[in-house]
Amino acid sequence: MNHHAERDLIHLFMQSVGASFPKRNFIWKFHATEYDPVGIPDIVGHIDGIFVGIEAKVEGNRPSEAQKAKLRLIGESGGVGAVLFGEKDNLVWLIPWEAAQTFSLRDRTAWLPLPFKTWTDSVGRPHQILNLAALKGLLHDARS
Repeated sequence: MNHHAERDLIHLFMQSVGASFPKRNFIWKFHATEYDPVGIPDIVGHIDGIFVGIEAKVEGNRPSEAQKAKLRLIGESGGVGAVLFGEKDNLVWLIPWEAAQTFSLRDRTAWLPLPFKTWTDSVGRPHQILNLAALKGLLHDARS
């Protein structure tokens, strides 16, 4: 997979958040500059009032130590930090920050699948988006 695959994964996730949390999200793609601290997640913002930081990775890439550290800080401060991991064959996973600390393709016990579902927009066009039930669970846990 390549850079375009990661860009497409980010777009898919953001479209899925918009469809799943209408008027209850404010997220954006973070574009780092030379002046920003290293490790800021690709997607940041709020969903349902909870701060969220999501680092997108595609098959062949892993989160860096700086990225894992930022996800840990987000999670430990009451937000939701996670890795969005896309594989070939359209498999998409959400990896909570705790499991991302020891990112392993062999041990996926804490990885949460994000299956595809069909969503129909306001003009009746169908779209394939991610079922974000796993993210809803993480948001619920962050409130507790």
